Amino acid sequence: MMKLLEIKPWAGLVVALITTALAGCVPKDNAGLTSGSGGASPVEDGASPKSRLESQRLADATRGLRFTRDQVEVTARTSNDRPAAVAKTASAVKVMNERNIWFVAVGAFRDAVLADPRYAPAYVGLADALLMEGKTDLAQAALRTAVRLDGRDPEARYRLGLLRQMDSDYAGAVLEWTEVVKFAPDHADVYARMAIASYYARDYRSAWEYLSQAEARKQNVPPQFKPMLLEVSPRP
Repeated sequence: MMKLLEIKPWAGLVVALITTALAGCVPKDNAGLTSGSGGASPVEDGASPKSRLESQRLADATRGLRFTRDQVEVTARTSNDRPAAVAKTASAVKVMNERNIWFVAVGAFRDAVLADPRYAPAYVGLADALLMEGKTDLAQAALRTAVRLDGRDPEARYRLGLLRQMDSDYAGAVLEWTEVVKFAPDHADVYARMAIASYYARDYRSAWEYLSQAEARKQNVPPQFKPMLLEVSPRP
């Protein structure tokens, strides 16, 4: 399984999640999902010229895909060519990191998905590209599809957990990360993230348990987190 670990949007997202969560607020994207075969976010009447341009770019870049709240459905003809999907995904990662143009990256990962709709890393990359434009709802649909295709991939589940936390679904985030630790307990400071999410879910006992795991594994815990937890719950 190809791992997409060096993609730019996630570094900023993790920092934003930690900062805003510990400040007591979590951002949420309001972008809606859309049905149809013509791609996501059709142009709306009354939108500003800039908004209309961005909506059209998204629709063009996702043409052949249909986004629902839980998945990405392929509506265009596909080739079911796994080697081509692997090559196109690797190429799309390079395009995104080097060119840093969101709609170009989305289109590149769309092409990878169309090459083989059952290749999970293509959807992980598609989510990364969508996040460049703040399309968190669409990115979550892409990640849910990746998890459905390969539930043992820790990267897809970890990123889905980040987006569920961003959506204030703390219990859902912990659920995703609980699956991550079954296969990769040291993946991306996952126990630290579980501790923070449990804190905001007011599950303080679990927060302490996950914090202990994070400290034992020397995972990166924000320094202000433990004092905040001590204010509401003594350490067991």
